[in-house]
Amino acid sequence: MLDEALALIDTDAGIAGMTKSAYEVAKAGGKHGGFYANNLNLSTAMLLRGIRSMRKRIEEHQAWMEDPYLKVPATLDQRHVEHLISIKWPEDIVRIEAEIAILQGIFDERGSA
Repeated sequence: MLDEALALIDTDAGIAGMTKSAYEVAKAGGKHGGFYANNLNLSTAMLLRGIRSMRKRIEEHQAWMEDPYLKVPATLDQRHVEHLISIKWPEDIVRIEAEIAILQGIFDERGSA
């Protein structure tokens, strides 16, 4: 399980660069501090499950950005659709990546125990 866990975490190079900052800020009680506190006592299996689930959410958001009508009705105002594509969904992805980094930081700090 450890090898699978490490492979799961190490596959996304984009997250690795922000792991320390997002994790350390959250651990110190800054941005995402509540998320850190809420997830600190999760089991290792639940941390890994959370990471997998969040990666799927990122993939969903990326798919919506490519074809927004997978998520919203075609009748939605075009300005609203453009807002979702250019602002909302990219911000969601950044937040989810930070949350993944925090979960990874918790996992790493445990030494995968």
